[in-house]
Amino acid sequence: MNILLKNSNFRILWLGETISNLGNSFSQIAIIWLIKELTGSALSMGLSMLFFYIPAIIFNSFSGVVMDLYGRKKGLITFGFFQGIVGLIIPFLMFIDRINIIYIFLIITAMSILSSFYNPIRKSIIPDLVENTNINKAVSMMEFSKKITHFLGFGLAAIIIEKIRLLYAFVLDGSSFIVAAILFCNLKVKLKRSIVNNKKTMLKIKEQYINILRLLFNNKFILSIVVLYSFLNFYFIPMNIILTKLVEQFHGDISQYSYLMMAFVIGQVLSSIISGYIKNANHRLKILNMSFLIGALLGLLGFSKSFFITEVLIGLIGIVFVSLDIFIEVFLQYIIPQDIRTGVFSIVIMLGLCLTPISYIMVSYALEVLNVLFLFKIMGSSIILLSIIFGFVSGKYYNRSFYEESFKTSIRTN
Repeated sequence: MNILLKNSNFRILWLGETISNLGNSFSQIAIIWLIKELTGSALSMGLSMLFFYIPAIIFNSFSGVVMDLYGRKKGLITFGFFQGIVGLIIPFLMFIDRINIIYIFLIITAMSILSSFYNPIRKSIIPDLVENTNINKAVSMMEFSKKITHFLGFGLAAIIIEKIRLLYAFVLDGSSFIVAAILFCNLKVKLKRSIVNNKKTMLKIKEQYINILRLLFNNKFILSIVVLYSFLNFYFIPMNIILTKLVEQFHGDISQYSYLMMAFVIGQVLSSIISGYIKNANHRLKILNMSFLIGALLGLLGFSKSFFITEVLIGLIGIVFVSLDIFIEVFLQYIIPQDIRTGVFSIVIMLGLCLTPISYIMVSYALEVLNVLFLFKIMGSSIILLSIIFGFVSGKYYNRSFYEESFKTSIRTN
């Protein structure tokens, strides 16, 4: 890890991301609380999610392709800076006492559009900054930053809102993105020519998009990983709802719920540290083993009668799930061609966004008609079955010598 921190490019990226992640965690709590104070309506809270997810799904479908052409460093600076400016509009409106729910919905929509361009770059720029052999450690450190800042940020946000003033949570959020954008100006990355005023822009974007789809559908191994990853996220997106029902199973209250959430988050934080030290062995085998283990742990959770054992299992699931997430991201960082990498990540993000409302609806309905322990058994067995299918499909199309040679010889732009 010390090697990475000595890399000035990665150090700047990590510091900027840590600052902006911390600010973002403030706004996630503050925006819901602000809507609650203004309207007291659960419907308004639900609509706020709608105003975020619909633009995100639409713009993530092509934002990565645009950023591959526009330049990743320029994208980080431009869209990060404007996220900060838009984020500061809320405290300004609060200060002059002109805030209302319509303005909030418009600002959420604007933030969704900006983040659709910003977020894929955060994942795809790492191979441009670090050596090939350090990508695994770099992704783990970025994941650690994300998890620990959310863990600390949610608590700090509650203190700021309760003890100081709601307005300041938004000020910190907007300022964090502006500070990060200023830091990113110091990144030494080869800049691509801007696509602005290029008459062939749309043709180039279409060509890039076709290349991405061709890669995903022609490379059956990569396609099988994306399908497996999407299926796992389908179950884990509504984990907060599932855990509330699990607490009811033990006749618990908010304290037990917070213990389970903490166990899950602590497991994720530990995983982000451990994963950086796991060597780059057979990527297919690592992904297969981790997905199978997730299924087994979820299945065991369905038989747990002890809250302590349940807590331990939830923590272990947090460890394994984030490890799998890191392994998949590292593999894609290695193997995706540099000129379409951001586009691939934006499509993966878009798939997750599309699954989110479907997942919440289907899992919520399942919890209405099924016992939560029985649901865990279904989740576990279906993931184990999918892992077996993945093992057969990926085994047929996985060319270990090709991929590992690609890892050794892939060229990184520094």
